[in-house]
Amino acid sequence: MRDLLYVAVLGGLLRIANTFPVHSLDTLALQISYAVTDAALLLGYTGFFLALRDRIGWLGIFGIVLGALGLLTIRLSVAMHVNVYQEAAGLTLVGTALFAAVLLYRRAPSQLAALAWLGATVAGVASLVQPALAVASGVLYGAAFALEGAVLLWQR
Repeated sequence: MRDLLYVAVLGGLLRIANTFPVHSLDTLALQISYAVTDAALLLGYTGFFLALRDRIGWLGIFGIVLGALGLLTIRLSVAMHVNVYQEAAGLTLVGTALFAAVLLYRRAPSQLAALAWLGATVAGVASLVQPALAVASGVLYGAAFALEGAVLLWQR
């Protein structure tokens, strides 16, 4: 499980880095970078589940499942050349916000990560009106992921 939490930290940091794409990378390199990031985040969700399943109840687990399902949908839609990114990203944020709300309600040690995930959700929704806020959403989401992984590692 510790390995999965390290991967969660890595996934969060990669998510932050991928918010600012390097324009010198070609499309294939960017897609590989995004796929590696999403794989790390999916493994991170698994680590969160294993570390917290006894404390977050079915609602928190449902949030993790929705978040992971959203990430999988993003990757599958890219592979199948179907543009459902907004919907899948929304599903990821809704699931993660649900997980974060449970963390806050249960007074989990990672309150700051939970607040950052909620902030990412608010910024993500607001980015539909103000697209520049998508950057804030990505950075907050990645920071929350890395922080949650680090806090859970620290507790072990």
